[in-house]
Amino acid sequence: LIKKFYRETKGDIIIIGAGISGLTAANLLAQHNGITFKVLEASPRIGGRIRSSEGFSDFPVELGAEEVHGERTAWYELLKSRKVSFVEEQEEDYFWWRYQFLHQEAFNKLDDACRIRDLEEVIPSYAGEEKSVRDFIIWYGIPYRVHHIINAYYGAEYGTSMNRVSMISLRKNWHKWNAGEENYRLRGTSHQSVLDQHFATVLKHVQTDTAIESVDTRGNYIRLMDARATPYKCQSVIVTVPLPILQKKMLNFVPQLPENYRMAIDGLEMGKGLKAVLKFKHRFWPDKMGSVYGSGLVAEFWATGLGRSKKNNLLTAYCMGDAAERLGAMDEKSRIEKILIELDLIFGEAVASKEYEEALWVDWTKEPYILGSYTYPSKNDNQYRRILSRPLNDRIFFAGEATNTKGHYGSVHGAVESAIRAVQDWEEAHLLGKGKSDM
Repeated sequence: LIKKFYRETKGDIIIIGAGISGLTAANLLAQHNGITFKVLEASPRIGGRIRSSEGFSDFPVELGAEEVHGERTAWYELLKSRKVSFVEEQEEDYFWWRYQFLHQEAFNKLDDACRIRDLEEVIPSYAGEEKSVRDFIIWYGIPYRVHHIINAYYGAEYGTSMNRVSMISLRKNWHKWNAGEENYRLRGTSHQSVLDQHFATVLKHVQTDTAIESVDTRGNYIRLMDARATPYKCQSVIVTVPLPILQKKMLNFVPQLPENYRMAIDGLEMGKGLKAVLKFKHRFWPDKMGSVYGSGLVAEFWATGLGRSKKNNLLTAYCMGDAAERLGAMDEKSRIEKILIELDLIFGEAVASKEYEEALWVDWTKEPYILGSYTYPSKNDNQYRRILSRPLNDRIFFAGEATNTKGHYGSVHGAVESAIRAVQDWEEAHLLGKGKSDM
């Protein structure tokens, strides 16, 4: 009976943003007969922080989202349903420690590695005062010589620097995470290709190059206006734009959002981030190397083509937070030189500089409708995410990884979950008459 009631109900909805959350919301709405919806995307392309490049190598290169974090997620199930295969090769990590290039087995025998593992035990039970991860490890007495590794684990991994990650928020979200502990990389296809194929039926509802600048909820209909002063009208709106777009008021609400929503938007934090994929004439790193954790601006280098490429001659430089800001301020030639110097130090004999051919770059902080990497566990972030996840007056619904309340923010599957929640909230408000207004 409920399904029949859904199918016979009408509604007009506009989704702002055609990233994974916007497309997921559209796909869910398309299952209801009588629902009219449109997806308005500011940029010329769909996908948001999913972006793949064909032709740079003998496999698709991911410039945005790359790993699938956990197998207990809707995104993982979607990929499996489309018969996507994953890389099966076993990776071996390496560490740049005290001017030594150490295999993970050698590093794990060191006392310094034991201190890092101690931190893994401390975080889930942390009950101290508000501190950043950096301030905590200094207080905890972890030697400076391994701070760069901890920054890679608990800074760059979260899209920022460890001096910005809250120990209390990290602990809270540590316990929420239930997606699984394994990470997977796609073989033979790309995240972008999956989007194009899986959401093919809703792409006709997507209008790109349409930057919505205002959402006016006065009156019976919601009225939107884009950068060309083109008006749009709907009954409900699902907002999936990245957090900085809201923080910089590139999308204005009339009347302005309630104070608690504005507090949540301003209180959440998104890190700066860039990825560079470097191509070399020949591979000069160990054949099974997954990642090497350096001590410079690049927190982690990984073998981009391991298990995906016959040549395996690419390295991805992953730079987040304060380091991304410094590297992003350089011109492209200086960036390349800086990264190659760091690789030459790790591998010796100026081998990286000698073998370098070209690079692909994406500085996500400078992407005009993204402006950052992804949100991270900052002070009071759980409270702010809960506020943003609530429907506003049963007319405005927020989605996107920043609104994920399950500890899965900063991930593709977290964005998918947020879209599912937003559509379910819309259904309850408009199809079952059980609204959850927060006005």
